[in-house]
Amino acid sequence: MTGFVLAHDGDPTPGSPFAAPCYRIPALAVTASGRVLAVWDVRADWRDLPGPFDLVVRHSDDHGRTWTPPRFLRAHDGGHGFGDASLLVTASGRVLCWYVGSTGESFFSARADAPGLELWLAASDDDGLTWTHRDLSGLRPAGIAGMFASSGNGVRLTAGAPGGAPGGSPIGALAGAPGGSLAEAPGGSPGGAHPGRLLQPFVLRRPTGDGGGLTHATDAAEHWAAVARSDDGGDTWALGEWIGPDCDEGKVVEAASGAVVLHARARPRRRWAVSTDGGATFTTPVPHPALVDPACNGGLCRWGDVLVSSALDDERERRRLVLRTSADEGATWSPPVLVDAGAAAYSVVAPLADGALGLLYEAGDYEALIFRRITRAEVGLDGAVPTLVARRGAGRARPPEVAP
Repeated sequence: MTGFVLAHDGDPTPGSPFAAPCYRIPALAVTASGRVLAVWDVRADWRDLPGPFDLVVRHSDDHGRTWTPPRFLRAHDGGHGFGDASLLVTASGRVLCWYVGSTGESFFSARADAPGLELWLAASDDDGLTWTHRDLSGLRPAGIAGMFASSGNGVRLTAGAPGGAPGGSPIGALAGAPGGSLAEAPGGSPGGAHPGRLLQPFVLRRPTGDGGGLTHATDAAEHWAAVARSDDGGDTWALGEWIGPDCDEGKVVEAASGAVVLHARARPRRRWAVSTDGGATFTTPVPHPALVDPACNGGLCRWGDVLVSSALDDERERRRLVLRTSADEGATWSPPVLVDAGAAAYSVVAPLADGALGLLYEAGDYEALIFRRITRAEVGLDGAVPTLVARRGAGRARPPEVAP
């Protein structure tokens, strides 16, 4: 079996203004009870906001084997649309979901210090059944135009992730990389000094040229990453330093040492950086030679004693989704294990409560959202030979565009 289809292009969603919607931008989390939550956009087609988009959620109480019907997390209101969800679970068990809203602006059309994409934070105290919503658009810094939370999931820090490799800090490896100066990550040695802290990566767009920000770059060189942090369960948030400028959507994960590892999408290799102060500052991001990337959002999580990355194994096209594992906290990565041989795009990973790995991704040319349960043996861990059966496919997914 090569996965469970959670949503298929063209299947109707009651309440959506689109007769045959496209389903995009997967988010994934496992709650304190072990419930698996999956969230995504209901769109007119593959293109981004603006538009009367909805966010829907499904959940599974048997580790991803069966799923509830979809229900709205946030429904559109006239032309006011919502999308690009990212999930986190607090130490108390509350579920949070960052997402954006738009009444007409896009990430690319928004102007600095003017109305743009709204930054929303939803909260659920009943494992994702009901939600409250807060507008936290004030988090956007002066001088930044477009801004949104990187979709998929954030992370909650512990006192240092258990089960890591001996001496498992990625600091030494990154210090030897070009541009990887540790002097740019103040805060002393890593060590899990911020248990319970929530971290959510964001993407920032800095306008270029003259005319009050009327000209914007269209390449990743003017995109920056930044990580928002909360030490009070998501009540208040502070945005860390800008990371880049060659960084876009990304993920963060806690190393066994307590350091925080960042991956950010960038062609032809994903950028990575490390924080030793709980995600407030990071080393200079550098390309990782093993992490091939056509600049498409991927997944990153801790799975027991290893880190797992999901990404596209092509330098230019959105195709060939693979998994890689790291036993040394992201310094080196295993050979890729193929998940989907054809067109694919965004993906997100999370460890399930029964020990398997959950993977949710965009399959085909945005044709379906597929969830897969994956065992350690299937990806070659614990001395096994990889046995994961890849989904057959062909072609590539279309590059990103903004809806008119």
